[in-house]
Amino acid sequence: MEIEIIKASYLKGEKQRYSETKNQEIFNFIEELPHLEHIKSHKEKVYCYINSLVPKCKEESCTSGKIPKFENFTKGFKDYCSISCGSKASSKQANKTIELNIEKLAEGLTPKEIVQKLYTKELKIQKYRSIKALEPYQNFKNLEELYNHLVLGEVKEKKLFNIEIELNEVLNTKNTKDFIIKGQKYNMHYKYHTFNEVFFKELYSRIEKKTDNHIENMYCFVHNIEPKDKGFINFKLGYKKEIVLINYSKEPLEILEQFKEKYGEYINYSKNLDYMYWVNHFEGVTLKDCFNNISKGYIKEFSFNDKLDRDYINSMLLSKKDLIKLDSGKYKCLKCDNVFEKTTVSNPICRVCTPKIAGFSLQEKEVFDYIKTIYDGEILENTRHLGFEMDIFIPELDIGIEYNGTYWHSARFKTKDYHLKKTEKAEALNIHLIHIFSTEWLNKKEIVESIIKAKLNKISTKIYARKCKIKEITAQESNQFLDKNHIQGSDNAKYRYGLFNNGNLVQVLTLKRSHRSKDKYLELKRSASLLCTSVVGGFSRLLKFAKEKHKEDIITFADRRYSYKENVYSKIGTLIDTIPMNYFYEVDEVLKSREQFQKHKLKDILDVFDENLTAHENCHMNDLYEIYDCGNFKYLL
Repeated sequence: MEIEIIKASYLKGEKQRYSETKNQEIFNFIEELPHLEHIKSHKEKVYCYINSLVPKCKEESCTSGKIPKFENFTKGFKDYCSISCGSKASSKQANKTIELNIEKLAEGLTPKEIVQKLYTKELKIQKYRSIKALEPYQNFKNLEELYNHLVLGEVKEKKLFNIEIELNEVLNTKNTKDFIIKGQKYNMHYKYHTFNEVFFKELYSRIEKKTDNHIENMYCFVHNIEPKDKGFINFKLGYKKEIVLINYSKEPLEILEQFKEKYGEYINYSKNLDYMYWVNHFEGVTLKDCFNNISKGYIKEFSFNDKLDRDYINSMLLSKKDLIKLDSGKYKCLKCDNVFEKTTVSNPICRVCTPKIAGFSLQEKEVFDYIKTIYDGEILENTRHLGFEMDIFIPELDIGIEYNGTYWHSARFKTKDYHLKKTEKAEALNIHLIHIFSTEWLNKKEIVESIIKAKLNKISTKIYARKCKIKEITAQESNQFLDKNHIQGSDNAKYRYGLFNNGNLVQVLTLKRSHRSKDKYLELKRSASLLCTSVVGGFSRLLKFAKEKHKEDIITFADRRYSYKENVYSKIGTLIDTIPMNYFYEVDEVLKSREQFQKHKLKDILDVFDENLTAHENCHMNDLYEIYDCGNFKYLL
């Protein structure tokens, strides 16, 4: 029977949508085809006959005999019969393309430049030998050895540890201090019981055992001190230091000099609990903490290695030196004549001369200045009086704003629940904390300003929905409107409705079929009105129209970075779940969704890709780190 007759009987529409035939003869013909008898579904048999194919897994090594899953008449069958086969095929494809990726990375570079580029990025590429330019250097064992030869001009030989040789060397050391230092070195790096047993037996034939801690005994002997009751850390750090009492009448610069003279400019600093050698178990002590505590009459041990802290302290020193206090209680900067009020920071700081101070940026100042133009009430900067820090806080409205630079607020420096925990702390105090990512302020400043204006109840332009008309709109109309008026921009929704006032589109609502759960809901993807405009009753009217049209339940998600626990969804719907944090990646100052960085897509996106690493590890290797949000509220509307 001719294929065209089969098509005419089964398919309808330009997109070849499947429908059951009413012709019993044709139905029986398809069912009795011998080469398709192993396929149970009649629909799948029709597809196979029309397209002249027998479905099978494309993984060459597959022996299961399973048929790949059938999707629809447009897409047909999947390529592989199982996730396992798909993974095997992806792995093979990755191995085929990795050599091409490496060759592309090395294009136009000298052998020295290639090795330097690979090595400095710390790329663990096992197939670097496939690069044509490196063929003359095949005799080198690994990339490190080749790097030493080409870049450093030498070949470093690894010193192998031989327990007998090293032990004899230590035991033959006559000077007891040298004996301890050498022995401690090997004891730390090579934890062999044989070595320790012989070493400690010899040790206590030379020194007196004063405590049960071997390392503490050695430390006290070398430094000629008596053991203390508590506070010993390790051989390198010794005992925890005492609080350094400071005379607050001195200038901060004198305090720093006094401290550096006593302890040196560079002090080892670690957040690891085993190395917390400052007093009273304070965690995360920084220069900022030191100067915040000057007013209490003491300063804690700190590190000069942290760049942010150095910026902070330099700004504070400059500010104190170049400020005068006016009779009004305000401060005046002698550099720029700026007059300002002191904030909750320990020392007054001129924001004009020192705009970047421990996280305070020019963009954060822009946000603060914008709020001042629309709001006349009290506005606090960098306040900590509620038990946690907020960049901007408006007490009268119980609204806080955090400006999050995407570099410093990425997984490089912040835990994934950092933003969520701060939001939860604020909610516990009935404070609505808004998180603004720096990319949003840079790329969508007008939208962010409109959001802030709405949160502060400063929207003056109002349109009443009862005077508007509802129309179904095209994807182009919807996406153009959303790109200009919604923080997340356009979407791929299936249903799009607009509210028109005098022929002008003033509000948009979009819907999409949800596949996130077994129960098939419609999902509200976007809802947005014109910037700095309140469409009174607009959302309710659009939602009512959509529910009457589709006669289905609708779910939606509210981003907790912007949405408070009491919002427009909570008034008309029911909170059914709280969704964990989502994350993004920043590429060229634009936030990209995690779906774009799934592992099987990375080989076509990243400069360097290693199949043996996870998706996160591959991204980190290319200097891409996760930026986590605050999660979402899920509502049934």
